[in-house]
Parts: sequence; C-alpha cells; structure tokens
Amino acid sequence: MINITRRAWLHILRYHTDAQFSRQRKKSKFYDKEDLVELIAQADQHTPRRLLNGNSERVFDAGHRVGIERKSGKPTSLVTVVTQPNNDLVTMFPGHGSRKYHGP
Repeated sequence: MINITRRAWLHILRYHTDAQFSRQRKKSKFYDKEDLVELIAQADQHTPRRLLNGNSERVFDAGHRVGIERKSGKPTSLVTVVTQPNNDLVTMFPGHGSRKYHGP
C-alpha cells in the first residue's frame, strides 16, 4: 500500500494541479476533477521499478486522459507515481517519468 504523506500531498497540489495556488507553470498538471487518491490506489496495483536514487517509480495508463504532460504539452493518460523504499509517496504527475532505472 502506498502511504500518502502530508509532505507529498502538498507537493503534488502545489506543483502538479491547476489549483489557484499552483506556482509552477512548467510542470505536468492533472486536470482539476481528477481523483488523485484513486490514481494512487491504481498505481499500487503496478510493479514498481527501482530508480538509481533508491526510490521506486510506477508508470501506468489510467485508461483516460488525466492531465497535460510537460514535455509534449499534450493531454496524456499516463501517470507516474514515485515512492520511497518504505512505500511513502514522494510525488505523482501526468506523463512518463524517469528513465534512470537501476538494473535492466
């Protein structure tokens, strides 16, 4: 089970939603009506890949458009969820995340 920490939740709201208090324009953004908790629950069903920094990343297709991906500026159905080794949430965002994996 992915543990949603206050720190991670506030980070996601600040950087990856279109809420009024979002200060970062050059980040991938979830649509306002997207159920982020449900996406985290979906992510938990996918096998994580270990990143070089020791965290884990789950990338999956939500089956519907969830937001705008920063790199392309286009709608995406992909979701990236990053967790610490103890399964605490670090961040999540629409689009594909890192390609810096540990191992094959």
